[in-house]
Amino acid sequence: MKQYTTKKRLFVLSSIIVILLLINIILAIFILPQRQLLLEQKEQELDILTNNFNQRELEHMEKLTELNNLQTGNYLELHDPFYNEAINFKENNTSISANIFIDNSKNIGINCALVEIIMGDELIMFESIAFNTIDKGLVYFDTFNGYSIHPEIGKNLTECIEEGHNYDFDYFNDTIREILIIW
Repeated sequence: MKQYTTKKRLFVLSSIIVILLLINIILAIFILPQRQLLLEQKEQELDILTNNFNQRELEHMEKLTELNNLQTGNYLELHDPFYNEAINFKENNTSISANIFIDNSKNIGINCALVEIIMGDELIMFESIAFNTIDKGLVYFDTFNGYSIHPEIGKNLTECIEEGHNYDFDYFNDTIREILIIW
């Protein structure tokens, strides 16, 4: 009888092991592939969400850059001023460099051009700035002294500076050969 119970126990134990093996096989055949498929689907969804997030982050960065450009004036949203607005800006600007003058005008949204007046046989360059004003058209100014300039090709620069202000260009030919306007 003892022997029979040990055999019975061995049989029950081996049956349990077989059942557990069958359960593992069933899991491996049916459930694990479904889990793997579900895992792959979730990974694809995560990739899509990550791509959407990255796209939105890129759009956000572009909007921030656009906002920064609008705030600093380094954007295409510049306007041509009225003549009085250009005069007021010129009189209140203390920079003597044309590039700094132009940057300052852009920072407040005013469109301003660099003007290079080429003179004489030596091709000497005189820098100034210009505004395309709404009411008086294109107006030129010397950034160093703030004088109004009316440059014309073929004339001497000294003749083109507003009345009462003279530059001493006796040491070279100041005949204007070319006027370059860079917006």
